[in-house]
Amino acid sequence: MRIRAVVTSVDSLPEGRRVAKFEGPGVVGLAFLKSEISAELAEELQEIMQAALDAGLWNQNWEWAVAMMLATTRPTPAPAS
Repeated sequence: MRIRAVVTSVDSLPEGRRVAKFEGPGVVGLAFLKSEISAELAEELQEIMQAALDAGLWNQNWEWAVAMMLATTRPTPAPAS
């Protein structure tokens, strides 16, 4: 499966962020505030990211990610009564 790179611009991001990474099965991307990136730069960055993905320098492994998340997540203690 080919992983697709996406670079986009948005009106707002949570918590005052200027850029946010997003990822899903078969897609990795960056969302920038519109004020932080030009269309030309977004296109160039997307091309660079796609080249890295196509060269095998960046990959997704959802099984590993889930295993790491489960192995490193600590249960939240129950509230004191």
